[in-house]
Amino acid sequence: MAFAATGNALDTAADAWVNIERENFSEHQIDEESAHIESSAELFPANQSSGSIGTIDQQRENRTSDFISATVDGKTVTFRDVPRDEWFAPYVRDIAEKGIVSGYRDAEGSALGLFGPADNLTIEQLSKVALASSSNLGDCPSTPPLNITSSGTWSAGYIACAEKLQWTIYADGSADVHRNASRVEVVVTLLEAFKATINQPTGSGSIFTDVTPSTLFNGVIEQAKKDGIVSGYTDAEGNLTGLFGPNDPVTRAELSKMVTLAMHMYVKQ
Repeated sequence: MAFAATGNALDTAADAWVNIERENFSEHQIDEESAHIESSAELFPANQSSGSIGTIDQQRENRTSDFISATVDGKTVTFRDVPRDEWFAPYVRDIAEKGIVSGYRDAEGSALGLFGPADNLTIEQLSKVALASSSNLGDCPSTPPLNITSSGTWSAGYIACAEKLQWTIYADGSADVHRNASRVEVVVTLLEAFKATINQPTGSGSIFTDVTPSTLFNGVIEQAKKDGIVSGYTDAEGNLTGLFGPNDPVTRAELSKMVTLAMHMYVKQ
């Protein structure tokens, strides 16, 4: 399989996902979240005196140190839904520090300190992350995209660029950009974005038991597995199950790992 992406990388700013988050958080939700955090007994314990060792500021610092931080728009942001001991923490930090993602923002564009690791990724979000994380993608057009579902939205420029690059999921302009992206769609788009070499699939069931010769893009999935971009599902004990789940949705936590691994694998250091 050959991919058609050529040219220079899209010049993206460090505020990746700025408007993505605005669609997901209403001002009311933001106010509720802020009120909850400000009144949290965990962050502001009431039984500490201002002159003792456990001051409010010290308690705040100790508590936030349990979560990862990254520089967003030149400021340090602590993602209070990404604990340091979670498996996805180093990947989220990596792509946040590179300006690929910034987490949720309020109506004024200020970072809320929330990444949403369990939230599902959409087709339009995928286009921006793929463009922001890869290189040599060519100049994006100034014309509107063919895809009418992105017309007039924050993602229009990214969708138009993905269309011009003839990325499989975007090429004909028919995908609803607001729906969840599947695991196979994410893999296909990332390997296209990074211009990965796709070898002929073996057609065996040794890669994933639910990826067969009749599975759409089975060769891309197999290549991603060989390149270490994906490894498939694990059970409660962390053992691989042999399943990939081609049509399952992808969370932001999962995407952060896939993007980080793709950059390490396909981008020359």
